[in-house]
Amino acid sequence: MDEIVKHINDTNASYRPLGAGDAKNTDLFLDNEHYQLFEGAGEHITVRYHKENLAKAILFIASILPRKFDQSSVHCVVPYSKDFVINQLSLLDALFVEDGKNVETITQEWNARKDVPQKNGKIDTRFYFNGLLKDVIYRDATGKEQKGKFTIRNYFAGGYSELRIKKADDGIFDIEITNVNTPLTNTILCQRNIDSEIIRLFATTDIFQAKPIHVFIIDTSDLG
Repeated sequence: MDEIVKHINDTNASYRPLGAGDAKNTDLFLDNEHYQLFEGAGEHITVRYHKENLAKAILFIASILPRKFDQSSVHCVVPYSKDFVINQLSLLDALFVEDGKNVETITQEWNARKDVPQKNGKIDTRFYFNGLLKDVIYRDATGKEQKGKFTIRNYFAGGYSELRIKKADDGIFDIEITNVNTPLTNTILCQRNIDSEIIRLFATTDIFQAKPIHVFIIDTSDLG
């Protein structure tokens, strides 16, 4: 096994359906059979993110807003806005910097947890990763400096996303997020245009070809 695919449900996602209860989980839970890919790698593994992939993932999330957002003690409904797009892409710009230079990939260390003894003497047989959070300082849509937190969970949409993890030849685990294009059933769709100037400012033209992007969002106002 050199690659796994995990369908992301609400347990692993920061962006969840409207009406979902508050969730404080900050870990990433995989299936027990996925442990085979990481067996022998030790308690700490190094993963690699690709900026282009995360930019696509957050723009997909923008396309299905509003969503419930849960991250540790933060619980709120996030509506669509141009500021959301600007802020999220700006955070990625700040994150993907090494030695003062912009880079296209970065790495992060995750802590692998499996068969962990509990206080009650039982063994937690679940397989999961923690240590996913990273502080990021970026400038928001108004140019003001903000403190944010990066976690892979912020790029998952529950019910839409799949996480692919592949072990590269250098021993690092490459992260890729894909999303289904078919909206959930019994939803009402409207079309939204994300301003091309925003895309030009904060993302590569290779991804978006510097032209307006039409994406679908869920309009929940008429749903029963």
